[in-house]
Amino acid sequence: MGTRKLYLVFSKPPDKSVVEDVVRNQDRTGELRQQSAEVWIYAVPAKEIQDFRENVVAQALEKIRNRVDAFGVSEPSISREGTQRIAIQLPGLTDTKRAIDLIGKTAQLEFKLVHSQASSPTAAPPPGMQLLSMKKKDPRTGQLVEAGAFFVERRATITGDMLTEAHAEPDPNGQYEVRMKLDRRGTKLFDKVTRENVGKNLAIVLDDTIFSAPTIKVPIPDGVAVITGSFTPEEARDLAVVLREGALPAPVIVVENRAVGPSLGSDSIVQGIFER
Repeated sequence: MGTRKLYLVFSKPPDKSVVEDVVRNQDRTGELRQQSAEVWIYAVPAKEIQDFRENVVAQALEKIRNRVDAFGVSEPSISREGTQRIAIQLPGLTDTKRAIDLIGKTAQLEFKLVHSQASSPTAAPPPGMQLLSMKKKDPRTGQLVEAGAFFVERRATITGDMLTEAHAEPDPNGQYEVRMKLDRRGTKLFDKVTRENVGKNLAIVLDDTIFSAPTIKVPIPDGVAVITGSFTPEEARDLAVVLREGALPAPVIVVENRAVGPSLGSDSIVQGIFER
């Protein structure tokens, strides 16, 4: 089946040992070689890529099943179709948009230190930084709208795989928020980051969008973090569900959405009566 090549392009010549360590920690089956000072090539056997794709779909299937179970639909049907598709049937569901949002959200959660606010949504980030937009809910329409852009550190200080629990609860203003508890490793890192960066802002990033960027006022040693965003109770509960179940291994795209109403069954009954 041959091999597939992945080109690693760096802005400046990296340390060889660092590149090798990072790649080997992820996968030891490929061949890593240096093409130039800034360009490395990683050749992966095609079978490894095929196996990886198979595992990604299997993992996505399991996580989607867990999300649907938490959604509370009775007798759902979730099955794999072909090599890259998952078919989901949710009997009795009326709010299809909410279900699609819950199932399709990648839910890649990251905590990143804010460097500064960007002058425009297209500004070039400094080295080691990335440009991310912040979204907030418009109180009139209830829709998420752009609320500025920020330069944040490219490397996340805390990631969603460090969560042990997440649940929705009302805040003092009657709005809903999602309160999270980190595991031992996350708690230790969160304590260190907040202790060393008092006065700075820490962006809470979900799927490359900043939901909030609170100022670190004091060190937080208990590993408890909060996502705010003027959520409705349903939005907060759904977000807590996907965070508890973990991020999908790859983005999910809805390629077809069909709803069958109760009228279909009654029409069939009436037709059957007349045909007799």
